[in-house]
Amino acid sequence: MQTGFRNRAQNGRKRCRMAVLLISLCASCTTPPPVVKSLPPQEVLERHQSTLLGFSERLERQVKKDRDPEAEEWICRMVERLSASLKDRVFLPRECSLIQAVASQWRSFSIPYGGLYLSTDVLRGVRLEAEVAAVIALELANLDRGLLIRKLEASLVLKQSAFEVFEFSEDERLESVGTAVDLLYQTGYDPRALVSLLQFFDKNRKFAPYTPELIGKLLEKARRTIALRAPLSNPILRSAEFARVQKGIRKL
Repeated sequence: MQTGFRNRAQNGRKRCRMAVLLISLCASCTTPPPVVKSLPPQEVLERHQSTLLGFSERLERQVKKDRDPEAEEWICRMVERLSASLKDRVFLPRECSLIQAVASQWRSFSIPYGGLYLSTDVLRGVRLEAEVAAVIALELANLDRGLLIRKLEASLVLKQSAFEVFEFSEDERLESVGTAVDLLYQTGYDPRALVSLLQFFDKNRKFAPYTPELIGKLLEKARRTIALRAPLSNPILRSAEFARVQKGIRKL
């Protein structure tokens, strides 16, 4: 009888230990991982300011600019308007420039707290002011989502050439399309201009900054994103000021 009692007691202790172990395991499974707090934008900027300055100087030496003060001022006003709804405006470009083709491609660039470089060929070739706004909106989307900042954090800016730094992944490009549509919509520009801009690139594949395959995916993402919104009643497509600026650009 005592042996049976001891066996039952030992079994009871084993069950208790098992129960404690299971409770511990469950607690560890349900405990959320520690939250890694991201630095405030201003602190991120201060940390990388010297690197950004050096990178900007390197890019300035490699691009060829077209000088048109009126066009540059107009572009900067568009940047200010399109970025009004962005939360972290500390990364916005402070200067606007027109640049010639890079390796035969009509590319545009933007650097946090640096410059926005807009392709002269795109500004010269598109039909609508809203299409220029779409180019700028894509660049602001890249800045707002911190694509270049991530490469700064990984020290890739120092390892890559000036132009390779702006080679973002397909997923990053697609996500920026959604942000760009939001910026166009919120500032009154017809977001369908993003579709016509991509079609413009598709018709000029030799000079396009994206591959034909990527253009197709960006077009699909833009159309699906736009379809979720009600059309604007009086969207901005083209203004007299744009016509004057574009006329000047075509003389360069």
